[in-house]
Amino acid sequence: MSNLLEINNQEVVAKANCTLVAYSTKSVAVFGDTQPIINQLKEMGGSFNSRLTLNGKKVEGWIFPKSKEPRLAYYFGLD
Repeated sequence: MSNLLEINNQEVVAKANCTLVAYSTKSVAVFGDTQPIINQLKEMGGSFNSRLTLNGKKVEGWIFPKSKEPRLAYYFGLD
């Protein structure tokens, strides 16, 4: 079962000024004020990307394999 909510055909959860999104069938992404948690995102296997797309706009964010979703959900308190 996914820990993400579906909003406008995207699965999204907002928590602590960050948004967890089911970015594609194989990945999830974290957008928002990630500066305070950069080290944690790196440790969880994320890769920073300055050219992701969210709601038709180019934005910065962290991309993760879909397999990391349970760990991210736990980190953001969504489990």
